[in-house]
Amino acid sequence: MSFRNIYYKDIINEEWGESLFYGELTSKFILMFFRKLHKEDSDYSFDGFLIWNMPVEDIAKAEIVWKDTKEKIKHGDYSHFLKQQETTVAHVRPKASKQSPVMETPEGTFEKKKSFWLNNDYIQKIVDNRSIYKPIKE
Repeated sequence: MSFRNIYYKDIINEEWGESLFYGELTSKFILMFFRKLHKEDSDYSFDGFLIWNMPVEDIAKAEIVWKDTKEKIKHGDYSHFLKQQETTVAHVRPKASKQSPVMETPEGTFEKKKSFWLNNDYIQKIVDNRSIYKPIKE
C-alpha cells in the first residue's frame, strides 16, 4: 500500500507531527474487500469493509522509517532507504510515473520518485485479523 511521493525538498524542513506521512497514517482508512468469484474468472464480489486506523505503536515504528528517510535526504543519499525486509511496518521504494519519473532534490539534482509504503505482510495481518462488516445477503 503506497502513499504520496516523498517531496525531497520539503521533507527536510518537516517535523514528524506535521509531516504528510504522519497525517496520512493518523487518518482513518476505509478498506474494502473483494473476493474472486471463480478461480478462472476475473469477476469479483464485494466481501465487506473495515474502518481502520493505525495503532499508536505502529505509528511510532513508521516514524523511525520517516526519520531515517529524512536524514538520508538531508545528506544526499537516495540509494539506501529502508527496505521492506528491514522494518516491520513501512519502507521506502520507487513510485514513479512514466510521464514524470524524477523529482528535484534539495541539491538541485534529480532523483527517481519514491514514496512510503506499508509492508505487504503488515497489510496481510490487517486483512487476516479484520472484523469486517459483511454486506447484507438477500
